[in-house]
Amino acid sequence: MSNNMEKRIEKIELDIKEIKDNHLSHIEEDMAVVKTNQQWLMKFFWIVATASVAGLITGIINLMIK
Repeated sequence: MSNNMEKRIEKIELDIKEIKDNHLSHIEEDMAVVKTNQQWLMKFFWIVATASVAGLITGIINLMIK
């Protein structure tokens, strides 16, 4: 009976290890997607911010010229 119990415990430990390994790989994939999305958002923000500052400077220069 003890041998049977040890086998069951070993099987459970292997199952837990497999679940952890699979779960970690999914988390890493999800984090890669989030990081990529964050990079695109940051690029978009800098494009919008640069265009806004350029428009503001152009507006000030136009007011100074007139």
